[in-house]
Amino acid sequence: MSEDLDWIRRMGVEIRWADDTMRRIIGDTFFGDALWVPRVDIYETKDALVVKVCAAGVSPESIDISLSGDSRQLTISGVRGEDEDARREALRYYQLEIYTGPFERTIQLPADIRVDRDAVSAVVSNGIFCITLPKATAEAAGPRAVPISSE
Repeated sequence: MSEDLDWIRRMGVEIRWADDTMRRIIGDTFFGDALWVPRVDIYETKDALVVKVCAAGVSPESIDISLSGDSRQLTISGVRGEDEDARREALRYYQLEIYTGPFERTIQLPADIRVDRDAVSAVVSNGIFCITLPKATAEAAGPRAVPISSE
C-alpha cells in the first residue's frame, strides 16, 4: 500500500512538472505572460485614478509596482509561490487551476489623466492590491522649482 501511495505522489509531482514546463514553453512562444496575469479593475474618482489588482496568495514583499517615466504605464510584477507543505502532502491532484510562479501585467493608463507621480500609493487587503494614482493639480503642469542643497 505504501508503494502505491509513493507512486501516486511521484505521478502528481511529474504531472505538475509537465504542466509547468508546457505553460512556460507555450506561454513564452505564443502568449507571453497570458497564462498567468492578475485581473485588474481600473476606475476614476474625482481625485484619482484607481487600479485594483487581484493577486491572492502574493505577499506584498513579492510584488513590484512601477510607473513609467511618462506616467502612461503602470507595471505590476511579482511571484506567487506554491505551498510546499501542501504539495508534499498531496497524494494526487484532481484539478490544477491556481497558477504559481512569476507574473507581469502592464496597464496602459488613460492619456487624458495626469497623475501626481510623487503621491502614488498602494495598499493590500485580502489579496487585492489597490493602487491609487492621485490626479495632478492644474498648478503641477507648470515649472517646478527644484531645491538645491549644499554638501
